[in-house]
Amino acid sequence: MRKLLISTALTGAFFMAPSAQAVTVLPACSMTDINATPALSSQSCSGFYQGNLLNQASKSTLVPILNGLLGSTTFSVSTFQFGSFTTNSNLNGAKSVDFSALPFSTKLNGMTLIGIHYGAGKGSPSDVAGNTRSDKSDSTAFYYFDAGTNLDKINLNFGASSTLTLFSTGTAGAVPEPATWALMILGFGGIGAAMRRGKAKVRVGYAMV
Repeated sequence: MRKLLISTALTGAFFMAPSAQAVTVLPACSMTDINATPALSSQSCSGFYQGNLLNQASKSTLVPILNGLLGSTTFSVSTFQFGSFTTNSNLNGAKSVDFSALPFSTKLNGMTLIGIHYGAGKGSPSDVAGNTRSDKSDSTAFYYFDAGTNLDKINLNFGASSTLTLFSTGTAGAVPEPATWALMILGFGGIGAAMRRGKAKVRVGYAMV
């Protein structure tokens, strides 16, 4: 009888163990996770990763992720400091982020790198359709995209947003618009024509002397 009880207990423990060690189901990040008007382009992402990676304690994990997105070695573990970047840690489930407002007080230009942390609430990445697990948790993803010129808002397609960090973005006017390029080319052409006319007059003058 004692052997039977022991055997039954061990069998029950064996079948209970996997559920106790279950891993939260998280989707892969997608270019459709965020959007804006006009549409974002040249977008790539990394994640979702379980937990909040938008803190200094996560830098050893975070640095290779960011460098992988950038295709460079811009960040290093020894110099990486979260205090160098602007973070809004009070999104409180917002589905839209206005970068022209505090704490960012800027607009996005050109290639931009952000990280977004979500809680485990309704509509979050871990609350995906079909995920009936009770061990849902918070998660983080990173996005690198072309924001165009003076973009102020992006929309988030997941719920339970918690924190957003702006790692880098360009400045307005850093890259001339096509119309500006056209005016510059015309201007250079006009200067060149004027210089040629000036040289021609000088040559004629010498010929007449």
